[in-house]
Order: sequence, then C-alpha cells, then structure tokens
Amino acid sequence: MTEKGCAPNIVTYSTMINGYCKGKRLDKAMELFHEISRKGPILDTVTYATLLQSHIKEALKLFEAMRNSGLELDVVPYAILIDGLCKVGLVKVAKELFHQLSDKGLKPNVCTYRVMINGQCKDGLPNEA
Repeated sequence: MTEKGCAPNIVTYSTMINGYCKGKRLDKAMELFHEISRKGPILDTVTYATLLQSHIKEALKLFEAMRNSGLELDVVPYAILIDGLCKVGLVKVAKELFHQLSDKGLKPNVCTYRVMINGQCKDGLPNEA
C-alpha cells in the first residue's frame, strides 16, 4: 500500500494484526503493533482488543499500555482480558480485575458477568459464582 502512495489507516493495521494473530504469528503482530505505536495512526480499542484475545501472557502488558495510553476504556477490553485470564486458570487475577471495574467508574455488563461466573464455575468455585 505504501509503495502505491496509499497510507494504511487503523482499520487496515488492525486487520493485519488480526491475521497475524490467527496465523499464530504473534511476533509479527507485536512488531506491527509497535510500529503503529511509534509512527501512527492512533491506536484504538479494536487494535488492543485483537491483541488481548491472542496471547494472554502479553495481554496483561498490553492492557496496562492501553490503560496508560489515555484511551477511554469501556467494559469490553476488561471482559476480554477477564475471559482470557479465566481460560488459563488465573481466576483470582480475573476476579481482581473484575472488581476494578467499579473503581474505574464502569459497570459490568451481561457478558462480563457471564465470563466471571463461567470462570469461577470451571475453577470449582460455584458458590463464588
């Protein structure tokens, strides 16, 4: 695109990152992410969410970068990270993040509750759920 004089926008970059993630090429996705961070365009929640869903170990770092970036976060990135944490057995960490929602002035939605309940049930905590 750039060779033809067409500057990619954030949708183009997010699509490429999604493709790399689905192809299990997190290294390339992260390389592109860092390129965007340095050169632009401005990252959005869709770009971050794509990466959050892809790799939970990097997700915590990405989520922190997202919170520090100045973006106004809604409940969606939290739900994605909480879901990922529960899926890899980090229910305690997910629960802490869930409780941070109210500290950030956010209200859990049906999806967020479903993810948290599901994670606790799978972790053998039906009473907590």
